[in-house]
Amino acid sequence: MDDIKKVLKSNSQEEKMDALLHGFYNFSKKVEKDIGQLKEDVAELKNMKEDVAELKGLTIAAFNDINKDIIEIKEMISDTNNRLDTIRRLTIENTEDIYKIKNNNSKAV
Repeated sequence: MDDIKKVLKSNSQEEKMDALLHGFYNFSKKVEKDIGQLKEDVAELKNMKEDVAELKGLTIAAFNDINKDIIEIKEMISDTNNRLDTIRRLTIENTEDIYKIKNNNSKAV
């Protein structure tokens, strides 16, 4: 930077033009390097976007599987509750029958 300031202070137009061209050349190389890095970053972001889309699909599939499992479990619980209700009803009926038999036997004696 100091070299450029010295050249710009000089009276020679040729030195000033050379310094400006050198500055523009260095600037263009830096811009090219930055553009290359940006292209790499964009490519990486595209890959990340694809990865995110894949993960999203896998997550949705996993939640669908979980929901199916929950529905199956609810159905199993409902079936179990129905069976328990049947067992309770039959137990009550059998208990009533036992008392009836017991009462009939007591009256018969």
